[in-house]
Amino acid sequence: MYESAEVLPNGTVRSLGCFADDGSPVSREELRASIGPLPSTDEFMFRMRPPGSAERAVLPDHWVVRLLQLAERRAAALAAERVELVSQLAAQRPADGSRPVPEVMDVSEWLPCELALVHPYGERRAGRVIRTSLALTSRFLATLDLLARGEIDEARADVIVDLLGPLEDELAARVEARVLARAPGQTPTDLRASTRRCIDRLDPAAWEQRHRRARADADVRWWATEDGMARLAADLTLPAAAACGKAIDGLARQLRADGDERPIGQLRAEVLQDLVLRPWVDRPVVGISLVVHAHLSTLQGGDEPAEVDGHPVSAAECRELLAQVDSLGLQRPDGGSLVFALHDRAGDLVAVGTRRALGRGARGAGLRRPPPTTRYRPSRGQRQFTHVRDRRCRHPHCTRPVGRVDADHVVPWPWGHTHCDNLCCLCRRHHRLKTHARGWRLRLLPGGRLEVTTPSGVTRVTDPHRVLPPAPQGRRSRPRSGAGLRRAVGTDVCWTAACRPDRPAAPSERLADRNAGDRSHERPLIRLSRVRHRPRRGSAACAPACCSPCWPASPSGCSPAGRPGRCSAAPARATARGRPRSRRRSTSRPATPPPPPRSTTGHRRSRPT
Repeated sequence: MYESAEVLPNGTVRSLGCFADDGSPVSREELRASIGPLPSTDEFMFRMRPPGSAERAVLPDHWVVRLLQLAERRAAALAAERVELVSQLAAQRPADGSRPVPEVMDVSEWLPCELALVHPYGERRAGRVIRTSLALTSRFLATLDLLARGEIDEARADVIVDLLGPLEDELAARVEARVLARAPGQTPTDLRASTRRCIDRLDPAAWEQRHRRARADADVRWWATEDGMARLAADLTLPAAAACGKAIDGLARQLRADGDERPIGQLRAEVLQDLVLRPWVDRPVVGISLVVHAHLSTLQGGDEPAEVDGHPVSAAECRELLAQVDSLGLQRPDGGSLVFALHDRAGDLVAVGTRRALGRGARGAGLRRPPPTTRYRPSRGQRQFTHVRDRRCRHPHCTRPVGRVDADHVVPWPWGHTHCDNLCCLCRRHHRLKTHARGWRLRLLPGGRLEVTTPSGVTRVTDPHRVLPPAPQGRRSRPRSGAGLRRAVGTDVCWTAACRPDRPAAPSERLADRNAGDRSHERPLIRLSRVRHRPRRGSAACAPACCSPCWPASPSGCSPAGRPGRCSAAPARATARGRPRSRRRSTSRPATPPPPPRSTTGHRRSRPT
């Protein structure tokens, strides 16, 4: 509804009448009733003041309540606007041969991933927003109208969609018409209970259908909490859950009666743990693989937190876990492995290797990044390096640990090298997104940072795991070879791995770090030599320093794919061992520098003999 008016030549305004949206005349009272109560002048001036000002600190109670009601109505109206925008975006993202969003067959499965980057939802929450928005705009228009007017909030609209969505259209419309009459004055819990009673009254078979569907969807889940603990949840039938709860409580109270003075809640938790694991029963061993990341100072008694399967734990809990498997002395656990990671002062990963590889530093080999390969599948060293660097799936907001991820080429092979600078960890879902979804772009930036861009142009950047916070801009320096490296240990093992704090380091294991000062709490493990190591004949690292092993899409002047060769910036006569040929070999004469590049005129400078 609206009111039409005209401005006369003398400046006065004359009303022409009030009209509805279709042009039919209405009274002024009907127009005012459709607008609702308007805020007073004082309320309007209050809303124009900035939040936190002194004028807002002293207000009458009725003003505060009135403004709170207006804020809730505006929030509901904005939620209705978001519903319409999400529905419009879903219409522009059809399924197009991909797997559809669950319960929404005509929408692409990648829409939740895109919506999760537009707003920091989780992808599960984004999928729920999509399903609710499409249901409100297609089936439950009356509920959407109440939401837009601010008479119900988003939580009550979700209740309507959750309970009426699985029903047939005719039955859902009948239930919606009955429950919406009292919905504005009910809480979400009351609305859910009244809606279920209405469904059971109109369709007695619906309860049995919901029960069968719930039993089919039953599962056991666990997730980490913020205090170093975790929570385990199981979906059981009501009689089974009641029986389990009473049995656990009875056993816990029996322990309390026997003299155990611990809290009853802790006793219940330990009773459940013993009932599941049953340590007193001989049965087939179930292999459990855990990945533990620990800082060297943590293993030597420090307070630096550690990670177990991607979840943070305290330093004391990490050392306790290592002691349980007899790995608190830098010893490889049975059936597992022990891996060390070295980081520079900026916190970036430098190299990953075993204890044997660390010992080669005293013989001049040092510790380097895994060399590139000409194959599609990354080598074992490359997978190990990317797992230690990334720790989890690198897609924004994804927390899937490295045990369930792929080492994926950011630039697809064979156009992109199989190299650590072109590999990142992606779970299977986001691996498929990068490969099959249209319009998505991924780019690996220097330092291992991954840039993800959606089809709508929204860009998010994720950082790899760092043992130190990023260095300030303009103060980051490049570490020297073998010096200035930050000692940090990332231990990738099955079960665990640790450092032996009671054994002094051997002289050949000490790391030369002249700029580190007194760091006795971080005992060095190795010494990185600055002696240049010549790679073996035929290895991938024997390519010229100007480029990696050449690929089909390599720079001009490079050799064919898979064979290291010369390019325009390489020495003219370099062999596979990386040194110039000599007509005579002398063991007493010092090594000569490589010759300059071949002249373009066809002549060569004389080589020293």
